[in-house]
Amino acid sequence: MDEEKIATETEAQIIARRFLLTKYPQSRVSLSSAQLFTKDNSPVYLVRGQIIMRSRGALEHFFFSTSPNQYSFKVEVDAKQRKVVNYEFD
Repeated sequence: MDEEKIATETEAQIIARRFLLTKYPQSRVSLSSAQLFTKDNSPVYLVRGQIIMRSRGALEHFFFSTSPNQYSFKVEVDAKQRKVVNYEFD
């Protein structure tokens, strides 16, 4: 019986970064940590960091402050399936 290899911390971070950049193109993502834990008997990485999202349009600059759209995030990456299973912004 072959035991399935789990993703490394670096692989989990790459998966999380790609996921966020696919959903929010032209954003800047910085990662701060990745922790492995067990959720529903599966190994899962919790990847945390910050994302700065691009403004949605030119008119936004006239109606909203000029501060960047910066958010903290948490992304859960299933370490065996190597895919994002959950994410949220703080």
